[in-house]
Amino acid sequence: MKFRKSLISSLRSQKKYEKHTFSLIELLVVLIILTLTIGITGPFALEMVERNEKKAEELKLVQTCRRLGELAYTKNEEMTVNLLGRSLEVFNSRGESEYRVVFKKISFIESSFTISRTGFASVGSVVTVSGIQIPLNDGN
Repeated sequence: MKFRKSLISSLRSQKKYEKHTFSLIELLVVLIILTLTIGITGPFALEMVERNEKKAEELKLVQTCRRLGELAYTKNEEMTVNLLGRSLEVFNSRGESEYRVVFKKISFIESSFTISRTGFASVGSVVTVSGIQIPLNDGN
């Protein structure tokens, strides 16, 4: 009798256990849905990351130009900024290199401008960043 009861209880526990498992087909369907979702949204997410990295470097460029204006004013000397490819290099009035920044996401058309002793860029200075022109004399 005990044997029969234990056999019945073990069969019942097996049935309960079997109800909580997933079939291979169900797992494959879930994997296919996940793959499709990632495949569709992945490129958009990567594009957004790339765009944000580029925007961050553009902000870094603006902040660098402002700091250079403050530095020229503090040192009371004129500075020349050369832009070429992905780098920005600053020279003091004696022609010595003061500062250099290399960017990864933005590039420049070869150009240069001068920051006066008062801390402002030369009149009409425009920096071309990745095909977009940014005027430097905006009064800020």
